[in-house]
Amino acid sequence: MLNSINPYSDEVIVTYPQQTLDDAKVIVTQVSKTQQEWMTVPIATRTVHFARVAEILRAKAHILAMLITLEMGKPIKQAEAEVEKCAATCDYYAQNAAIFLTPQMIETPGHKSFICFDPIGVILSIMPWNFPFWQVFRAAIPALIAGNGMVLKHASSVSGCALTITHIFEDAGFPKHLFQTVLLDSQTTQSLIAEPLIQGVTMTGSTAAGRQVAAQAGRYLKSVFLNWVVVILILF
Repeated sequence: MLNSINPYSDEVIVTYPQQTLDDAKVIVTQVSKTQQEWMTVPIATRTVHFARVAEILRAKAHILAMLITLEMGKPIKQAEAEVEKCAATCDYYAQNAAIFLTPQMIETPGHKSFICFDPIGVILSIMPWNFPFWQVFRAAIPALIAGNGMVLKHASSVSGCALTITHIFEDAGFPKHLFQTVLLDSQTTQSLIAEPLIQGVTMTGSTAAGRQVAAQAGRYLKSVFLNWVVVILILF
């Protein structure tokens, strides 16, 4: 079981059933199937969904901020600012994604050279408790708008935030299962990295945790982005 605890009163807010590795693999399979369809959706259509996410975040800003404060103790004004930062970033990518993802011709000794921006598949996102909305949106917005799917493993203390974010994406019109939350412990999460349908891992956390994730991802040749531990590792 995973407990969400009010850091001010030390009271248990909600207890969530912990999922198994098999449960998580089913979710990854669902996300992978959805992502195969999502990657064919025109970028102009994808960006409309992100504009809708921004609208939902602003319309429910105070309620969402209260959840952040309840689960991790951030002052309400800071929590509201975090929600607005997520909304503003959604707007930014909605307005500029088509430019960012346009293929580019480049000069090289080769006959014809270009850069393209293709999705890689399902990305496992391992996120910390201290910015329970922003850290997730920081990773999810560019990943989804580029045509990927995402499985979120959030800090167990902010499971309510994780599940709420999943609902926000669905309410904004994203395909069901494109962005999903798994409720796992750290050991099971390490095992999930080995799942073949997981094509990349993004993580924000401690240096020690980053080493573990990078080692596991390297073992299975997964692309990795480690934030806050000041390490970027790309494996092909």
